[in-house]
Amino acid sequence: MNSNWRNRPTKIEAIPKEIDYIISIDENGTANLKKVLEAKRKGMEVPDSERHFTVTACRFRTSEFLAAKDLVMALKEKYWPNALFQYGKQQKRVCFHSREIRGRKGPFHSDVINRDAFIADLSNLIEELPMLICSAHIDKAKHVRQYAYPSEPYELCMDFVLERLMKSMSPTETCVIILEARGKQEDRELLNQIKALIDFGNDFTSASMFSKIKGVYFNPKWSEEAHCQKSYWSLEIADVCSYPIHKYLCYDKKDPAFLVVEKKLRCYPRYIGRGLKIFP
Repeated sequence: MNSNWRNRPTKIEAIPKEIDYIISIDENGTANLKKVLEAKRKGMEVPDSERHFTVTACRFRTSEFLAAKDLVMALKEKYWPNALFQYGKQQKRVCFHSREIRGRKGPFHSDVINRDAFIADLSNLIEELPMLICSAHIDKAKHVRQYAYPSEPYELCMDFVLERLMKSMSPTETCVIILEARGKQEDRELLNQIKALIDFGNDFTSASMFSKIKGVYFNPKWSEEAHCQKSYWSLEIADVCSYPIHKYLCYDKKDPAFLVVEKKLRCYPRYIGRGLKIFP
């Protein structure tokens, strides 16, 4: 485990055995409030594409992490030889990306795989994976109407998700957090936010609760060191699970994908406010 994680955004390759949980986090929608505030000033409706923001975390026990990886790899190897695909000029490990799956792009095109069979198998995989999900959603239009000085959506959602995850763990259990690397500035800002929670807590949860977090890491989609023959599967699962939750909260309709993910939410079936925070 890289001990320099507090100094700058860095990635993690090996999961330390002394850590109890690995938490992978993804998001949907845009966190920026600029267009929402502009619509408010002009008295206009906020389009759905700008209105909603969701952060979703998938928590895995370290003791079950390798077995979960085997399940993911088994699915990839079922549909792609050696779990590889030719992305442009480079052959890479197949990466489960919700937008590409929905858009039937790249390895998920109907000419490449039997999509119906794959979607059924992907749903079965999510059901089988030993994981707990916590998610937080902000309706940014309601947020800016309700508060004169609205907080940043990403910061709020991350606080909500991490609070609930820490409460789901015993006082002696520990975890590391893995996020997808975006950009140096974005990653540094997010790292600083989570470090502040660890060091000082927030208005509702003490620092001792967040001190269970023993590392915050930012991994890319593929490992360059492995020549893209390796991807970070737990981030892929967070991506796949986050969109159905986001879609449900945007349109208030439970589609088949959400019904699969829903059962993994903390405190299911009474997950509202516990495994799923909706704000405001």
